[in-house]
Amino acid sequence: MTLNEAVKQGISRVFDPQWAPKDAYLKLTLVKTPKGFAHGPWLHLYSASEQQVLDYPTPQTLMFSSVSWDEDGWEKYEGELHEDDNDT
Repeated sequence: MTLNEAVKQGISRVFDPQWAPKDAYLKLTLVKTPKGFAHGPWLHLYSASEQQVLDYPTPQTLMFSSVSWDEDGWEKYEGELHEDDNDT
């Protein structure tokens, strides 16, 4: 699915199955609108593996314009949530 499709379906956490760390996922900021959902200005990249190995902060906050919203290949993330990802 694309990120745009995920937003329309109200899916807030996605991952790319080609990523090496299987615990890495993007959390999309969803905004409820009268017509469904829209994306907010931020994406949050969670990756405990990168945090431990590379000492990168988790989450890393990105602007929505830093990714392609129409690129196919994203899947719904249903794995364990990072300890700092505590809201729905």
